[in-house]
This record gives sequence, structure tokens and C-alpha cells, in this order.
Amino acid sequence: MTSPPEKSLEKSLIKIKDFNNKLFKNEEKTFMYKNKLELYFKGKEINFEDIYLDLLIGTEFQKKVWNICRKIKFGEVKSYKWISEMIESKPYAYRAVGNALRLNPVPIFVPCHRVIGTNGKLCGYNSLQGISVKKKLINLEKYYKDSLINE
Repeated sequence: MTSPPEKSLEKSLIKIKDFNNKLFKNEEKTFMYKNKLELYFKGKEINFEDIYLDLLIGTEFQKKVWNICRKIKFGEVKSYKWISEMIESKPYAYRAVGNALRLNPVPIFVPCHRVIGTNGKLCGYNSLQGISVKKKLINLEKYYKDSLINE
């Protein structure tokens, strides 16, 4: 339902293979992550912020953006402007925030789908299926929070 920040499935698989060469297997954590994802897609309010992410890629700015994004709670949305204002040295870096989220290597765990335009409209979601995935994820969460977003 989501995809890494690559334009094609082939490029995504190459990137995943490269990551696998750098990772070790931890079946207990894998099982926990799998269970959390399954519960999330069933509409349960799951907090992924407690999952440790050892992000092997990204600039310091991108990692700041991703970590701030992880603080956005289930069922909530924040703007690109809000994230940029949370970064002391970059209060007007809305576009840079958008670019960092475009390169998010772990959608759902870093819930970039919860970031919208300051006008309340959906914009900027990097998925092979397009912005419709962002809308589905927000509406999945909003359904359980009993509110809708602007289209």
C-alpha cells in the first residue's frame, strides 16, 4: 500500500536489497513490527514512535524532519509549515521539508501521510500509487477519530 521513495518497483527492490546487506535479522522485532502494522491497517490506534529506527540514509536536516514527523499522532494532520517551524534554524523551509518527506525511507513508521498543505489540502505524497494512498491512510485514521479532511 505504500512504497519507498523510488519511481519504479525495480529501483525500490534494488534499494531494499542494498539495505538488507547492511541489516541483521531480529525475528522478535520483525514479529512485533508486523503485528503493529497489521493492527494499524485494521484501524487500531498504533504508536510507531516507540520503534527504534536506525536510519542509514539521509542528511541531518532530513533526519530532523523525519523525527518530527514521527511525533504526529494517529488521526492528526500537521502542515509542512508546522514541521519547518519545529526546526529552529529552518522556520520557513516548507519546500525542503516536503523534499525530505519525499525521500522518507520508511512510510507508516515515519507517517509522512499525516503532513498536508497549510490550506488543509492533500499534496505531495511519493508513492507508486500516487496521492490516493495518502488520502486512504489519512481517512483510515480519521475514520476512527470521527473527522474528515479537505480534498
